[in-house]
Amino acid sequence: MFTHTHRSPSILRLIPATAAVLMCASMAQAQPPAAPAGGISAKELMRRDVIGLPGKEVVLSTVEVAPGASSAPHRHDAQVFVYMLRGKMIMQVRGGPRMTLGPGQTFYENPADVHTVSANASDTEPAKFLAFMIKDKGKAGFIPVAPDQAGGESATTSTPSDQTRARPAGAAAPSAADRALMRRDVIGLPGKEVVMSVIEQRPGAAGKPHRHYAHVFVYVLQGRVIMQVKGGPRMTLGPGQTFYESPSDIHAVSANASSTEPAKFLAILIKAKGKPSTFPVSN
Repeated sequence: MFTHTHRSPSILRLIPATAAVLMCASMAQAQPPAAPAGGISAKELMRRDVIGLPGKEVVLSTVEVAPGASSAPHRHDAQVFVYMLRGKMIMQVRGGPRMTLGPGQTFYENPADVHTVSANASDTEPAKFLAFMIKDKGKAGFIPVAPDQAGGESATTSTPSDQTRARPAGAAAPSAADRALMRRDVIGLPGKEVVMSVIEQRPGAAGKPHRHYAHVFVYVLQGRVIMQVKGGPRMTLGPGQTFYESPSDIHAVSANASSTEPAKFLAILIKAKGKPSTFPVSN
């Protein structure tokens, strides 16, 4: 299946973020602050070095934005991939369209972008998103930008075009490439790409042993899944919990823990371009 497990029992390091608010709170420092100001709070879920890209790391976080809260113009000097979990956010980078994003929609920010608008679209309801960032190790992930450097903004609105609806997965391991919500080249790592997908598991569904030859980061969205890599512990994960699989891992167990309820998770891969996402293995 397309689920992935974390070798260490500490799989509870969660991490959502939007290319704007997210880094405001969690990336400003190597460790996320306990209580960011302005009604924005971030929680780091996972951090991993990027194999083949010395000095770079992946940070996965969740970001919660209070009703009416927003962040000042900023940049991250990083690739930022955002997946909306709850509520609605208004996002815009300098020179780009202003977008209002709801649950299941995505947003991307490249290292050169200035994040000019990142705000909760509601004055009464909170918003929450997951942020996946590829950044320099040991450097701040949130860099304030002076208003006079933020530049003029277009009033044009747009609907994100990178996302697609999640589709149900069968018992066999699904391919991330077939269900991609977003796909971007990894800057500085030729031949590699980031692919973000949502995978749904039917009640009682289980995948056969497989591998991805990729970094795999999983965030459970709904239900409960059982995950295990060869040689690692078997874990049952619920909403908000995470799982990691390294390029050398064999994913031995990936199953819906319920025979009556569906499960759904977000999978983010750093993989070879033009190659399959899943490879069956014997035994």
